[in-house]
Amino acid sequence: MGFKLVCTECRLSFSAGNETEVKHSKKCRSCGRPAHLLHHKFKPPKRTDKKKWQIVAFLISHGFDFSSAYIPLADQKAKYLGHLQIDYPQTMEEAKLFVETVVPKGKI
Repeated sequence: MGFKLVCTECRLSFSAGNETEVKHSKKCRSCGRPAHLLHHKFKPPKRTDKKKWQIVAFLISHGFDFSSAYIPLADQKAKYLGHLQIDYPQTMEEAKLFVETVVPKGKI
């Protein structure tokens, strides 16, 4: 486990270790451009899958760090019953809905 350093330009992911404060710069080890520090649960798509990488870039740009995503569950009287873990979006349409409903506002 550990954090992932992800470059959406190169479509690469690197292990960044377990430190919460990463000591090295947040730059891609391949191209030197800014990279994103994501949760260890992030599973990078194949490098050749440009559509999946566009979804990854879209989610990152809206503040999602690829930690577990949940939606709250409530009964008909709006009483909180718990939460349901949901899967990451697989299409851009799903990603847009995901951002509207799951990603916390003001997280960026």
